[in-house]
Amino acid sequence: MIHISTRKIGAFWFAAAIDDELKVWSSSFADNPELVIRHVLAYLPIGLEFTSEKCVKNEEFANKVLQALSTLFSGQPLKGRFNLALDHLPSFTRLVLTATAAIPRGYVTTYSEIAKGIGKGKGARAVGNAEASNPLPLLIPCHRVVRANGEIGGYGLGTTIKREILTREAEATRKLAPKTIHIRGRPMRLVPTLTILEKTRLQF
Repeated sequence: MIHISTRKIGAFWFAAAIDDELKVWSSSFADNPELVIRHVLAYLPIGLEFTSEKCVKNEEFANKVLQALSTLFSGQPLKGRFNLALDHLPSFTRLVLTATAAIPRGYVTTYSEIAKGIGKGKGARAVGNAEASNPLPLLIPCHRVVRANGEIGGYGLGTTIKREILTREAEATRKLAPKTIHIRGRPMRLVPTLTILEKTRLQF
């Protein structure tokens, strides 16, 4: 059974769809409650059962998830991880989102770098489509994926919001150097977020 939880923190509303096993199926944020619920429902697969019954354990966990979304939105680090529901997604989308989840705060990479990292060297466009279907924004940081020419690239909630989140992350993580991480044994290059915000051309 899926329970939808919402909460206003500061000026924004945050929402999450969580099952009885405390697995997070989708998340969202928006500046009004109707929109945030619409977004969180849009990424759920057909056939799930919903409940409005409240459980203390679930409510406590939901509050932790919603507070975590607010923390990530503000550009601050998150301690700990949540169990995310990804098994229902297409295998390619799971690969892309798993690679995306590995991008640390303060860094960005490109669609083409993720494509190479998952062994699909010419699949940058397909990576972009997979990022666009991310059901767990902020928890899986698709906002940290940009275009190879240094442009911010698209974002479901708009490029202005994407830039704002990246700006907050960059301000909290200055003096970082480019680095390489490995996805399934393949290298994926990262550059500091500040590089993008200063409109410096990425060296990918």
